Amino acid sequence: MKNFSIPQCAPSDHCPAFFKKVSFYTWPMIGLTSMTGNKNVENRLYLGVAFGEVIHFDLHDSIWVQQTWNKVLSLPGYPTFSFGYTYSF
Repeated sequence: MKNFSIPQCAPSDHCPAFFKKVSFYTWPMIGLTSMTGNKNVENRLYLGVAFGEVIHFDLHDSIWVQQTWNKVLSLPGYPTFSFGYTYSF
């Protein structure tokens, strides 16, 4: 996972409150999957990339939103969207 910092917003700078509460991330994915769209199970190469953001409400509570683009070599590419809530101890 790669977190992107805001270019003009170093930790010692006085950043707008929005940038202190939002984190952006992305990561590439590669692997094998048996999801091929056929009734026969066959291993296929899977490629994907995820982009997302986390909105931090306080030290423990946050929500995240993620968009992922997926590609199985034997199928057309397709996007997925997910969101959730996280409580950190």
